[in-house]
Amino acid sequence: ARLDGQQSSREAAVKGGTAFVGAEGANALDLAIQKEIEDADMLAITGHHYHGTTTFWGEGGGMDLTELHPSLAVRTVAFSACNSVKDPSEFPDDPVLPEIERKFPNAEVVFGYSTKAPLTDGHIWERVIPMLKKARETGNYEPVKNYVRTEGFLGRGKVNTLELGVFVREPNGWVFCKPGFCSDVPMVVASVDSSEVSG
Repeated sequence: ARLDGQQSSREAAVKGGTAFVGAEGANALDLAIQKEIEDADMLAITGHHYHGTTTFWGEGGGMDLTELHPSLAVRTVAFSACNSVKDPSEFPDDPVLPEIERKFPNAEVVFGYSTKAPLTDGHIWERVIPMLKKARETGNYEPVKNYVRTEGFLGRGKVNTLELGVFVREPNGWVFCKPGFCSDVPMVVASVDSSEVSG
């Protein structure tokens, strides 16, 4: 149940005046939400996720990123879900970033978890949403990268560590950051025919 992240990210976005759309799992496929995505600055998806897939699910069912309407307006994609922003040097075939770029070709940042996500993460979103908004407004994502690099280790769960991850688009391509380091993304991401995209 990732509703804590969903509610906190919505509250933080509304406080900051961000055009925000958030959904858990299958709720993202609701036609009203799909329409909102076309005009949103930020899209937040919450739920459960296994790396190597583009499927996210919650109590109401699942959805696949490939099912979302494309949009030129979305600049920020945030996930409150496990394994949503994987290190491409360890998982070069992970499909999430290529699908985000295909659906949202103007996305500048993809924020989430490089490992398991905590069940409650509202305190993270209350800090991160304003940071992402300011970065988008100023074009300076260094504070976001630094936050993940220096404060992105959230502790240990029963089996795995809990770590944040972020992809930031820079002039020469994507950069990936997780606790301790940032590196260029060694992959070519798919492009999309702009005639398929609204926004």
